[in-house]
Amino acid sequence: MPISDPLAAAAEGLGTVLIRPARAEDAAACEVVFVAARRTWHWHPPDSADDLAAESKGERQWVAEDRQAGVIGFASVWVELDLWFLHHLFVYPDRQGRGIGAAILQAVVDCARPLPIELKTSTENTGAVRFYQRHGFVITERPAHASPPWIRLRRVSGYDE
Repeated sequence: MPISDPLAAAAEGLGTVLIRPARAEDAAACEVVFVAARRTWHWHPPDSADDLAAESKGERQWVAEDRQAGVIGFASVWVELDLWFLHHLFVYPDRQGRGIGAAILQAVVDCARPLPIELKTSTENTGAVRFYQRHGFVITERPAHASPPWIRLRRVSGYDE
């Protein structure tokens, strides 16, 4: 059965955290989350230029907002006619493992229905691969000679979940 309010359902049980569509004034806070999360990756060059605004221009975004701390996570999605591409999903490092990423992802899934969602991630990002597989994504592509190595995952969204 479809959820009447997917954002409220996704945020259920998160206490003071609300999942909502991003607003223009969230951009700077999302950039802080983006840079902080990427700096924890051992496979990501620490001196690389991180520019969320340039990377996510034209995409739909959602944020996880803690009523006390502000924006602590976000997702950015490129919407096609027959597919949603999850370009970014990040949670501030000290807030990871608390269900916030799952709630943001659920909001995206609920809004995408009935279209499938795809994403690409580094094969070295094993935590993300496990996270997405726990949430119904399956590996659909693993190029043999990609440099750096990456995989594509896909989740078919439907109303029977």
